Amino acid sequence: MQRIIAPVLFLLTVAVFAQSQRLETLQSSFASTDQATKLEVLRTAEGEDAETFGPLYAQALSYVIDNADDLGSQQVLRDIASIAVTRIAEGQYASAADQVWRLLELYSETTARVEIAEVLSDLVNPDSAIVEAMNEWVLRQNNLTRGGTRIDRQVLTAMSETLGSLGSPSSFGALLDVVLADYPDFVNETALTGLRNLDGDPVQLATEAVRSRDVQARTALFAFFMEGDVLQEADKAEVAGIALNDALGLRPQSTELQEAVRQIRFTAASVLREAEYEPATDVLIRHFNETVLEYDRGRVVRSRVLEAIAALGATGSEAAAERLTEYLELLNTYTEIDRPSEAQLVLAVISNLARLDMPLSYDALFSVTLLDGYPQRVHDAAREAMNSVRQ
Repeated sequence: MQRIIAPVLFLLTVAVFAQSQRLETLQSSFASTDQATKLEVLRTAEGEDAETFGPLYAQALSYVIDNADDLGSQQVLRDIASIAVTRIAEGQYASAADQVWRLLELYSETTARVEIAEVLSDLVNPDSAIVEAMNEWVLRQNNLTRGGTRIDRQVLTAMSETLGSLGSPSSFGALLDVVLADYPDFVNETALTGLRNLDGDPVQLATEAVRSRDVQARTALFAFFMEGDVLQEADKAEVAGIALNDALGLRPQSTELQEAVRQIRFTAASVLREAEYEPATDVLIRHFNETVLEYDRGRVVRSRVLEAIAALGATGSEAAAERLTEYLELLNTYTEIDRPSEAQLVLAVISNLARLDMPLSYDALFSVTLLDGYPQRVHDAAREAMNSVRQ
């Protein structure tokens, strides 16, 4: 066996050495000849292993980049670039990724740039600085679009697809910005698909995206996450809880910004109510307290309080039952001192206490039945709820 292996290894060594020598010869020829001959050198190497001869194609791209001013006028230069990019792709020669990326920035022809973007998806490491450069390029295109400059949407679409395939969480902001820039569907859908394919914690990525905007811009972005399908339903609830907590901590001065914060709160509370998301109980209690205070001061309509009550009722938690019981006791006190009662609010509290089904609410419900200031329908609802929460 050893007599067989030794000659084989010798032949392989000779073959590798011969390839290396040929690569050096072709690289030397490429460096020392005129442009037309450089093209012939690349064509001569097309029968060789694409990966092994990757350094030659990287050298060729460097030459094209150094002469980028002539790309639009010299077909030979474009042919050199085309062969080099094709062979780099065939050999998946990742060491040339930087040159390929720089070529995309320098080219003006759509088909070639789209091809280059596709090639990059197989060459670039998701952790590479090139990904950051791609993200910045996408953001620049969006800014140009917002400024009224016409960009190449096909190339932007190809780049969005490449970023999605690479999957780097760092691309979340750039792809999200594509969607928010409101391009035609073929661009937006590619960016949305890319967003869904990214690695990383979607809750963290979405939360950071919302927090990175000023108050006025948060409203639309938060609504986008809640209404779209970038996030799973469970993730939406978690993001909504975080956004609600953040909004409760904001105290803007202007009326316009105050209303923007309220819209975030109301949207978040609605999402949490639909999700019946018990972990958000504490923040929903704070939201309820704030909403009641705003209602008492005439800043929000009654329906907002009803929504806040329903959101607490949907949590299924004892803490929510305790807070609604306290509120019912307050409403009972108002009725005892002949303050006009609001039957709609009382009925909403009673209904949600019945839903929460906690015995701790019994006494407050019983007190409702004893107060003449409530209409009969409130008494009847309280008795039904008492039967539900009775131990």
